[in-house]
Amino acid sequence: MCIDFGDDNIDIGCFTIKGHTTSSGMVKNFILKGSYVDPRTSNDSEWDTLYIDTFVNTTDWQTIYFVNGKPYRYYKLDVLDTYNDGEITLDEWGMYKYNELRLKRVISQVRLLPVVVDSDEVYFPKQIELKGSNGLDEWDTLIPTTDTYTPFFDYIWGRWQRHSFTNTKRYYCYKLTCTGNWNNNVGKMAIAEWEFRERFSESYTYRILGGSSNNFNSIWANDSVFDSVFFYIVNDGLNIVYDDRLAEYTTISGSVLDINVI
Repeated sequence: MCIDFGDDNIDIGCFTIKGHTTSSGMVKNFILKGSYVDPRTSNDSEWDTLYIDTFVNTTDWQTIYFVNGKPYRYYKLDVLDTYNDGEITLDEWGMYKYNELRLKRVISQVRLLPVVVDSDEVYFPKQIELKGSNGLDEWDTLIPTTDTYTPFFDYIWGRWQRHSFTNTKRYYCYKLTCTGNWNNNVGKMAIAEWEFRERFSESYTYRILGGSSNNFNSIWANDSVFDSVFFYIVNDGLNIVYDDRLAEYTTISGSVLDINVI
């Protein structure tokens, strides 16, 4: 399956697919590729691999995200096999442009603001639940079903409600589910505003290591600095490992006191 964007090369960073039925030819193992050469006349060496993975056998939408700052004219999905080992049967599939801001985020707080017009505080959700996912097929529970508190003015926080939780895992997608309201679950549900806040840690300031010796075991940085790459220093040598393979080696001279990545 291939799509041609014509002369307007597009940098795609999201691919989504929807199966027809679980008994039909849902895509199983696949490779997503990009190229500038017409697929009818090109060979495999003229295509760049963007993503390799496996879809599950479901009729729900399944979405993959990947870092791709390079625009291509052609994108194709190489289907290696299906769940019925036969024809390929799908309802829909789509692509979305890459956005450098579309990164995995470590969210650790949800903020909710009740509606205050016409005393609509009573329609504020009675319970919330938060989940995170990186593919929309499996969701991790971050905030289990939790009661909100009385949606009226607080002298410390004002009207905003803050719901914090422990989370160190990055997700592309977060889903907030609200149920009931403070009007005995009768009538509408109303929220004036809502926000997610990222986990604040040293990594988000891009400060990596500090010390008096250059004999470091490892350094690290935020996803926006590099993706799927592990940097480490041992005895004056800077190694860059990509997908568990040594991609680059650089010698560092002198005393390394501090490393910052921007």
